Amino acid sequence: MKMGSPAETVVRDLAAAFPSLQPLMDGHIDDYDEVLPHVFLGDVHRYVADTLNGDDDASASDVQGIIDFLEDRFRRGEDTVRELISVSFVELLPRPGERGAHVRTMLGPELSAEARRVGE
Repeated sequence: MKMGSPAETVVRDLAAAFPSLQPLMDGHIDDYDEVLPHVFLGDVHRYVADTLNGDDDASASDVQGIIDFLEDRFRRGEDTVRELISVSFVELLPRPGERGAHVRTMLGPELSAEARRVGE
């Protein structure tokens, strides 16, 4: 089995760590026949937003775990992983005053700093 890129490894590890994300990963692979890290992480962003906005049955506790996972991988990741998480998750977060912006209070120090860097 060929090894994926560090970005692909992160999203595969994320889906493996959170069973609620596995259907997203399965559907993603069905749609694309491969893992496209930026596209998949965008799907995760929508899952997080739907969960926090009460539009999804999944547990909101999953959301904090997902954010903590991304915080950890952002903190210790190489540039391609940091760019993936910044562009396909942090930059998509609702801005202050927008519906769902309270997700920003769930970010750890690294992702909070990144959110400020990319502009609130």
